[in-house]
Amino acid sequence: MTLKRYSEVTARKKDGWDAQTLSSVASKAQLQIREWSERCFGDNRSQTEVGVVLKEVAAVLGLTEELSEMRAAHLAQDNSEVEDGIADIMIYLTDFTTRRRIILRWDAFAFYDDIVSMVRSSVPPSVINLTDDPTSMMKSLTSAQAFDMALFFLGKISHCVLKRHQGIRGFDDAEFYMAQVTRNCNGLLFATYLLFLSHVRTRKDVTCTTFYDCVMPFLSLYAMTIEKVTKRNWDKDRATAHLEA
Repeated sequence: MTLKRYSEVTARKKDGWDAQTLSSVASKAQLQIREWSERCFGDNRSQTEVGVVLKEVAAVLGLTEELSEMRAAHLAQDNSEVEDGIADIMIYLTDFTTRRRIILRWDAFAFYDDIVSMVRSSVPPSVINLTDDPTSMMKSLTSAQAFDMALFFLGKISHCVLKRHQGIRGFDDAEFYMAQVTRNCNGLLFATYLLFLSHVRTRKDVTCTTFYDCVMPFLSLYAMTIEKVTKRNWDKDRATAHLEA
């Protein structure tokens, strides 16, 4: 997906979306990933280690991989790889949340105040300190801050999953685990959006100038990446499936 396409999507959809639209489109996208992932990978049984079944843990490992690759691409100023990394983070996040029946709050993108409240209650100000006003936030946001926020929430997700499988620190309680991991998955969703914002906001060929302008281009990147990756049949050919799209 090119940055020119971002601009076209923004112009076409400007002021034409709401919370319900976002939730509807995202729900369909999540269903696509769920069906594709279960068809290709099943319960993520190891192909090399006998008896090892990773289940949703494989998606957490994938999140770690993609966040690292995205940051490396940013430092190398490789815009194409940055966009691929951001999209792949969303693919793995979707895979994890659908396997755990977690709802991603795409509708919250329509309510900046709700996002700020969630972030402030979860993230230390030393990591990122979002302003009350989305316009001033856009001006002050740096890629390093967005990356730190994403890394923070990924660490929290990893903590939840690890302690759940170890059965310690209260995570043996299913309700407690679900509440904590759901909160942190949505935190990573918003952090990934900030990664996207920090990446495209300075581009002259992109009309993303406010917090809300960039929502549809972000969703478009996500949806188009899903269309690409779900064409890959890893169950049929693990050696060359990545070449299918």
